Amino acid sequence: MAKKSIDPIDEPTQKKASGAAHMKNTKPFTSLVAIGAILFGLGVLSTYAPYSFAHSHPKSPSKTAHKTAAHKKTKTYKAQSPGYDMPELTSVNRGVNAILSASAIYWKPQQDEFYVGVTGPRPGAEQKICDFHSHYQPGFKAGIGLSTSYDSWSLFLEYTRLKTHDTTSKYSNTDHPIIMSPWVGMTVADQGLYNPTNSNVTNQLLSSDVSNSWRLKFNMFDLSLARSYYVGKKLVFNPFLAARGAVINQHLSVDFSYKVRSQPSVESTIYSHNKNITQQIGPRLGLDMSWLIGSNFRFGGTLAAGLLYTQYYLIHRETLDNVEHANVHYNPHAFRFNCDAAVQFGWRIFNARHRKYCDVFFKYEAISFWQQNMVSGLTTSLNDQGKKQQDGNLYLQGGTFNLAFNF
Repeated sequence: MAKKSIDPIDEPTQKKASGAAHMKNTKPFTSLVAIGAILFGLGVLSTYAPYSFAHSHPKSPSKTAHKTAAHKKTKTYKAQSPGYDMPELTSVNRGVNAILSASAIYWKPQQDEFYVGVTGPRPGAEQKICDFHSHYQPGFKAGIGLSTSYDSWSLFLEYTRLKTHDTTSKYSNTDHPIIMSPWVGMTVADQGLYNPTNSNVTNQLLSSDVSNSWRLKFNMFDLSLARSYYVGKKLVFNPFLAARGAVINQHLSVDFSYKVRSQPSVESTIYSHNKNITQQIGPRLGLDMSWLIGSNFRFGGTLAAGLLYTQYYLIHRETLDNVEHANVHYNPHAFRFNCDAAVQFGWRIFNARHRKYCDVFFKYEAISFWQQNMVSGLTTSLNDQGKKQQDGNLYLQGGTFNLAFNF
């Protein structure tokens, strides 16, 4: 077969024809790109045109200058999406919002080394510790503060008040005829009422009953400086530096009624009066955490710890037949730890412009004050072979219903 010859003169013509065919094949794609670019441009123009014409092309220069000056004098916050370390705030009125808060609390106090008594030893019977039982009782909180536009800092002062009264009594029975109280140990020792190693003692106890009445007056002030900010889009941290002051008054009255073997029909009573008053002040550090779960509902918690300088005023008295057998006063001072923990669930209600809001939440709190029960160390527990009792911690726990306004 003869090869087809290509005329050199016709080569440019063939290349031109080939290029024309290629352009013909790519024309639909180029048209689509052009149409897409035009549509994108129209979309961008339609989005920003109102803002551009309203702000970049005013009718008169004088009005522009007037608007610019007014904008500089007004402090507002533009709505933004939450971002890392972005302050969690609403727009405030003239740079400062007021905060008012009120809470109803229902707390229960408990204390270490605060038992009523210990059953006396008896052949074939175990000794049992008789615990003191306290109950949940009402109180309140009241707070006032400021929320500022300066990087979302806030200052808040809160007062907490709780007053309780509980009584626990233990009575002897056939299995445990004797109940020894650590709060009357000095008088018992003076009278020789309790000597389990010698059954021939004339004043040996035959039976005994104990009744303890505990009154607590709890007053606490907390002044905190805090800044709330986002960590991600749903988690809000609110670290705070605070100062705490507390005055805790405890009064314990003990009635120890007993009979001796030599006079089984005669009942005598030893009265013990105890005061444990502490005044405390010191710094605290803590963190409030909130997880935004939608529709302005939030779930979170609080952790805090502090070191409080504590001044004690301790009194322990024992009397029998109007005769005083013990009168001890002690006023030590020391630094004591203080810890707080809480879990909470709340709802925040905003106004239309997010300049004001109302907070409604419920939380369960637990607070511990270390080594508060110092008066127990002034007594001697005969059931512990004369060893000094340990200083017990004071615990407060319970529910808090809070209503707060930021305006």
